[in-house]
Amino acid sequence: MVEFMHAKQEECLNKENKKSRKGRFLLVYSDLSENLGIQAKDRIQQLCEQHQMIISDKKSVKLAATDLYRKNDPNYGPKSISSVILYEITRV
Repeated sequence: MVEFMHAKQEECLNKENKKSRKGRFLLVYSDLSENLGIQAKDRIQQLCEQHQMIISDKKSVKLAATDLYRKNDPNYGPKSISSVILYEITRV
């Protein structure tokens, strides 16, 4: 899914002249998959490098874990340390 979004991002940014830096892409992402060990920690950075883009800004906020997750969810540990991240990605 992330690869598809990066491909679409690149397509949109490529509508601008290659010398233009006007294009930007906002990606809302959770690092839960990283904390579960099913995705590399630097996956977003890798995709940016692969598509000649850079992360120009990054903000994060912790996921809210409730008591319901604690009682019933075997993935409470990874969820409790996970964040939602907003990336601003631009062309190099």
